[in-house]
Amino acid sequence: MRTLFFCLRLPNPILGGIDLRLRSQIFAQLKKGPTAVMAVAGLGACPNKKIELWRSGSDPEPTNVRTSAELLELFARGKSHFTARFSTQIAAELADVIREFNPDVVVISSLECMPYFEAVRASHSGRIVLDLDVSQSSMTASVSTTHTTTAQAHVFRVLMKKALEFEFETTKKVKEIWLSSDIERIKFNNVYPHFLLDGGKISVIPNAIETNLYKSNQESREPRRIIFPARFDYLPNCQAAFYLINELMPRLPEFCLQIVGSNIPEEIRQTENSQVVITGQVTDMIPHLHRASLLVMPLRSGGGTRLKAIEALAAGLPIVSTKFGVEGLGLVPSEHYLEAESSDQFVTQCQLAESDEEIRRTLIRNGRDAVEKTLSLSALARDLEIALSPV
Repeated sequence: MRTLFFCLRLPNPILGGIDLRLRSQIFAQLKKGPTAVMAVAGLGACPNKKIELWRSGSDPEPTNVRTSAELLELFARGKSHFTARFSTQIAAELADVIREFNPDVVVISSLECMPYFEAVRASHSGRIVLDLDVSQSSMTASVSTTHTTTAQAHVFRVLMKKALEFEFETTKKVKEIWLSSDIERIKFNNVYPHFLLDGGKISVIPNAIETNLYKSNQESREPRRIIFPARFDYLPNCQAAFYLINELMPRLPEFCLQIVGSNIPEEIRQTENSQVVITGQVTDMIPHLHRASLLVMPLRSGGGTRLKAIEALAAGLPIVSTKFGVEGLGLVPSEHYLEAESSDQFVTQCQLAESDEEIRRTLIRNGRDAVEKTLSLSALARDLEIALSPV
């Protein structure tokens, strides 16, 4: 099977969970046949010589970052942040890639790439799959509760209205959709029941990683070092970081916290002190996971499944998290992670994870086993084979 992945940005370097999800799919699909990648933008080098084609568009305009004011201006003109991604130049280049590579399947790797659907359909007579990962409708309710200013809330409401309209129209175009968990599948069906009734196909393609890259002998760990890795252009992650800095760390004076990831806002950077380390974007997250002794995830909003949790489990790093933070991963409290919902519980569970060696060993062992069985590249390859089997 010849598979072309069309994405917003070439997934190298890895800047967040979106990149890691896509690259894992690419690597898993390489085992099944020729694989190619075309992106709207990106300059990263090809990470695997077996990938037959690795290319990005030549028009920089569709990926320009837009401010809230610019977004509102777009909306006033009847456009959305999705349609603003479209470029006739890149659409033509995508059509050329399809003719050159001649794929059996084209995977559109995010809703943001759907403005190019007609260009794909015009030049490709085979299967087209949308990797939705997580539905916009799934995120709307929880993320809307995190906005702290009236202006912020207004932009979000307009943004999500446009996103939901675009997603609804998308469900009437594509016939195959991938989602990251059974929970996301149920949420999607509740909002868009017509999709299955109209003959659509939904496949659950979990987030996964190359587990052998994450193995640690535990000797490099620093005691009482909490890590929170994330993309900080996503509001739920910023809210979680502020909670860790302002609520949790003052109650754990013997611990230190490392904030690591891309797009860290200045408000978070200004909190750095002797207890809080702001690292910023890194090219390789694994050494930082190996150095930490604990991943803490006070997440209460958002959608999808958190690749930061999967990476931590594979790296042998115990997790303290809300139930929401590990939603969709099939993890069991006290078996794979320690659950905490209140500040008191977070303090208690962090101290327990550091002080009780038996509990720590249990979490590490069970976490690694869970990742190998269901969240590894081998497991992903099996899921993709089922999803891409003849319709």
